[in-house]
Amino acid sequence: MKNILISKILFLLILSLTLNSQTINMVFSEKDDSKIFKIVERLIKAINKQANIKINLVSMPRKRAEIELLKNIYIHAVFARIIDFQENNLDLIRLQEPIIKIPLMIYTHKTLDFARPSLDNLKEYKIVYVRGTTFIEKYFKKHTQLYALTSEKQALRFLSVKRADIFISTPLLTDAILNSEEFKDSEIKAFSTPLVYVNTYSFFNKEYKNVAQKFNDALIILKKEGIYNDIIFGKK
Repeated sequence: MKNILISKILFLLILSLTLNSQTINMVFSEKDDSKIFKIVERLIKAINKQANIKINLVSMPRKRAEIELLKNIYIHAVFARIIDFQENNLDLIRLQEPIIKIPLMIYTHKTLDFARPSLDNLKEYKIVYVRGTTFIEKYFKKHTQLYALTSEKQALRFLSVKRADIFISTPLLTDAILNSEEFKDSEIKAFSTPLVYVNTYSFFNKEYKNVAQKFNDALIILKKEGIYNDIIFGKK
């Protein structure tokens, strides 16, 4: 009996050491050569150093990332999703500390105009969005003219040729695209007032509770020390 107990303790110790030492793949669903991906990558490196953990940032489409996260084979965490993401993924661990609060803006072509936008007065418009965007899939699920696309760039292309009326996204992801050579004459505009502000959080597979807590604590420290702002807002 004593030997069995010792064996169990050793097994749990080895399992704990294995989980703590292995590299965790975290998804950020932007191209890995984009400016925003590089910024997030720097933040992850700072968190790794602060928390003494090993997280590798990878690029993967949002919907596929959600599926892979639950499998827990190649993907073990996602960088930034809104709190509603957990409604269909109850086993996931959500950090208590938000990654960032973002504005969701309405982008449209300059020929389209209407009063202050809200969820209610967008019903008559053709809306495109990036597949796997939790906010759109929850709050616009009854919208009759809703079309899922593969990327922000594709959605903005639809908008620029008026194959859609509205694209809802955050400036953190769209501004760099709109400032590129391809879209300089697109006449796409963003409403000055955000549709809504939302907090985003990192989510981990349930097997990584210890790593998730270390990540959360390190994020808080980086914010307090100003390192977070330096990285995210371009001072470094």
